[in-house]
Amino acid sequence: KGLMEGTKSAVFMPENYPPEQFYDNIIHTMSGYSTDKTNSNFIGEALYKQMYERIKDLFYFVYIKPPENDHLTILKEFSDLITNKGVENIIIDPLMKVERPREFIVADDKYANYVTTLYTDFCRQYDIYLHLVMHQVTPRKAEGSQNYPKPNKYTAKGGGSWVEGCDNFITIWRPEFGSSHTDTTVMFSSQKIKRPKLVGITGDMMM
Repeated sequence: KGLMEGTKSAVFMPENYPPEQFYDNIIHTMSGYSTDKTNSNFIGEALYKQMYERIKDLFYFVYIKPPENDHLTILKEFSDLITNKGVENIIIDPLMKVERPREFIVADDKYANYVTTLYTDFCRQYDIYLHLVMHQVTPRKAEGSQNYPKPNKYTAKGGGSWVEGCDNFITIWRPEFGSSHTDTTVMFSSQKIKRPKLVGITGDMMM
């Protein structure tokens, strides 16, 4: 959406720190060239700068040091970017890297309700897209196969409370990853759509 429509995004991705690594990854994805100078498929300085000019005003990297990286602090940063930079799309990846309030340390169901209520209200207030990226419970490989079974909406860590609290629940699955890390097949699966007349329908798409 950024490249095709000019939509601006803000991301909280602490595992992609430092920001240079985050932008390197986007440039690598855009160009198909490696950003590693030791790679024979290295992008080169001129093309790298050209790619960076295309994305520098489209993607904003938010980093907040622990333990200040709680939900309310992160949303304050996002609120400023929405107001001042015109951000329309937000990604938090992964949700488990956000500091959990003390009162929800062991209460997973109440924590899920707190988070989904908080972010749903934020989306409605600013009329934006917001994606919370979650991991699933570590799966076992499918019987008689090297690959993992398709994830479903109840295998997210924390259980069904997340599904019940969110508006939409989407899974991304690489069906051949167990047997081939280089296989590019991906299944996009929309498993819950709360308002189909406004958003879309459930279903799978293989890419």
